[in-house]
Amino acid sequence: MFQPSKILVAVDFGACSKRALEAAASIARMTGGALHVLHVYEPPYYAPEALIHLPGQAPMPIVDYVRGAAETLLEKFVSGVRTDATLTGGVETHLVPGLAFQQIPEQARTLGAELAVLGTHGRHGLSHVLLGSVAERVVRDAPCPLLVVRDTDGAPPFPASFERVLIPVDFGPDAAAATTTAFDLVGRRADALNLAHVVPTPAYTGDVLVPHGGGVKLAQFLHDDALKLLGEFATAQGVAGASLHVLQGGASEHLIRLAVESDAQLIVMGTRGRHGLAHFFVGSVAERVLRHTPCPVLIVRATY
Repeated sequence: MFQPSKILVAVDFGACSKRALEAAASIARMTGGALHVLHVYEPPYYAPEALIHLPGQAPMPIVDYVRGAAETLLEKFVSGVRTDATLTGGVETHLVPGLAFQQIPEQARTLGAELAVLGTHGRHGLSHVLLGSVAERVVRDAPCPLLVVRDTDGAPPFPASFERVLIPVDFGPDAAAATTTAFDLVGRRADALNLAHVVPTPAYTGDVLVPHGGGVKLAQFLHDDALKLLGEFATAQGVAGASLHVLQGGASEHLIRLAVESDAQLIVMGTRGRHGLAHFFVGSVAERVLRHTPCPVLIVRATY
């Protein structure tokens, strides 16, 4: 069962990080797991031997000053959860130098984290193409399931339990892993799950008929066949009571719309983690959903 005993949450002290910490703490309460709060700070690259002069203090190397300031901010940031008696697994802090998108996966491996949590602003346009986002880079390299929480105005608090979870299904092993994880998160209640498959119907199908399908239009034939497969998938995963949705068109756009219409509290989805040129041109459905959906997204791979 998916009951993470070590939960790593990466923070940068902003609004996104506050929501990520709240989400990680909520999961830790559900599972009784230990909460590990990580901050990655960038050490000064220029003149690291330079001294900082502060009033009333002896001069100190700028490297020591940056680390000390980061440590102070981290302790202040976690002060609320440190005294939270409902976090029975305890709270630990970790302060490491480097680049966040590299260190978050590395620290997750080092700690043996079973879940990583972080916030994202959801970059768009040219800034996304040139810089990406820490969340999307971590998606590709995380060694454990990754929960991404958006900083969305007016978003409700992270739930103490889940009643409405959306799972995109492409019938592959990642989808099976995501379904199993989601089933555990909702207390093994299939009625809390919404399974969705998007049929990429070609725009040129028009009135094309499928003779061996009883003469129905191709779009209807694909819909019916996908619904049958989705039902078989649900039965095979032990979630036959889940709600089934077959959509037609662009996967990410329809999944985001369904998440809003169904008031989903969480999306649990698999990803194959594209890299390189294929990622630049195609991206992944998971990352497109991350940029636009208002609810948290839990990314799972079948290898976990």
